[in-house]
Amino acid sequence: IIPPAQISASPARITLDLDGPSANGSIRLQNLGDKPVSVRTQVSNFRLDEENRLEEIPPTPQSLDQWIVINPVDFTIPAGQQQVVRFSVRPRTRPAPGEHRAMVFFEEVPDPAAIEEGVRVNFRMGVAIYGLAGETVSRGQLHGLEARQAGDVIELAADIESLGNALVRLEAQYSIWPREQFPGEANIRQYTLTGQQRNVPETAVAAGPTPSTPVFPETRRTIRFPREKPQLPGDDIIAIHGKLGEEAVTGTVTLTIR
Repeated sequence: IIPPAQISASPARITLDLDGPSANGSIRLQNLGDKPVSVRTQVSNFRLDEENRLEEIPPTPQSLDQWIVINPVDFTIPAGQQQVVRFSVRPRTRPAPGEHRAMVFFEEVPDPAAIEEGVRVNFRMGVAIYGLAGETVSRGQLHGLEARQAGDVIELAADIESLGNALVRLEAQYSIWPREQFPGEANIRQYTLTGQQRNVPETAVAAGPTPSTPVFPETRRTIRFPREKPQLPGDDIIAIHGKLGEEAVTGTVTLTIR
């Protein structure tokens, strides 16, 4: 099996103001390999399914993919070189207030000579583009937290609903405490998790960032993030602290570690 080409894309996602005089952007692709790579570009409407997996869906008159003009569409990146792909958003109709989204896919065009050599795995990567029009509201509700143990892993789950017209992300931290040493929900704060400035209290047995998986408007999703279980058995309190959309959010759940 021939592995896929080594390509990086930057930035990973783009947010544009659709109310300004122009909405333009660019994506930089870097060929990290030692052979030239041919690439084809495609723009699609998308959503996340119930398991938070990317799903391409048909366009609508208000989906951003219908308004994007991109250049170039097909190109070859020499080994060790880069290609800048530029795009403009040209709405065909007045954008409704709120968020409009599209995914720009970059897909490798197979070299016929390489196909003859054996089975080749081609790359396909996407860069999400979000366009914001009019008054946008990023507001969500944390309906609850769940935690369960499965062997040497604990699975944390946050039940989140997006209540505005723009996506929300849980931009927060989790921390795990023995119940008798939990300082109280009001005393949990954002901690520096790495480096010399790390300030997580020693009484916390673990801490880390939560996934920033988006929850799109008018959807409710469960964001799951497995973590290694604490070594000592007993009752632990797991706390979430940070932001959900534009608002502060906190929550706790108790889990008995066995």
